[in-house]
Order: sequence, then structure tokens, then C-alpha cells
Amino acid sequence: MVTAMGDVDTAEAVAGAIRANRGSRTQEWLGAAVAKVEGRAEVYGQNTVAGWESGRYALKPPKVFAIERALELPPGTISRLAGYLPVDTSEARKVADVIDADPGLSPEQKEDLLAVYDGMVARTRARRREQRRRTGR
Repeated sequence: MVTAMGDVDTAEAVAGAIRANRGSRTQEWLGAAVAKVEGRAEVYGQNTVAGWESGRYALKPPKVFAIERALELPPGTISRLAGYLPVDTSEARKVADVIDADPGLSPEQKEDLLAVYDGMVARTRARRREQRRRTGR
């Protein structure tokens, strides 16, 4: 089955990670723990959790993040497998660092990309300054 997460392999990887990280705790436990994280009064039933663990359901980012929190996993442990990056990750990197680290780019391409990026940043700053000047803020 193809899911919102991308493809069959992705869904199976996420499902396997949920199962593996649940360990010896029951599916009922996970359903209650995820509901608690979400502030939901009604717990998720065993059938729903079985669906998460089989890849039967397309899990959206908020659900994957809630499952990670319920399992007390570091952000990104499961969500990265689904192609989702949690907001609270501390791995933010600068554009220049990412460009510089890309082995597929020549030095000239890296220089060109940085120049384009710097130009975009400068234009955005100039537009914001102009807007603040016009609105008096």
C-alpha cells in the first residue's frame, strides 16, 4: 500500500520502528500513551495501534511525533523514517554549511549557490526595511 508518507518501504520502516520501540509494552498501552500526549480523552484501541504497526494507516506528521513522544524517543527517531523532521530538533544548520558539505557540487557551483542565496537574503531584508519605513513600524 502506498501511503501519505511516500511508499510501501517507508510505511513498513515506520511501522517496524513503532513495533520495535514499543518493545514489550502492549498495543493498548501505546494507544493510551499517544492519546495522553495528544490530550485526547478517548484512548486509541488495539486495532488502531495494530494499523500503525502494520503500515495500514497513512500517518501524518502530528501522529508520528505523538508516537515518538509517547515512546519517549528523541525527536526524529521515527519521524525521519517517514520523511518528517520534527520542529523541536536541534540539528538546524546554516545554508552555507549545507552547500559547502555537498560533495556533488564543484567549488564554482557552491560559490554560485551562495551568491544566489545571499542575494535573496539581501533583497528580503531590503523589502522588509522598505515596508517598515512605509508603515512607520
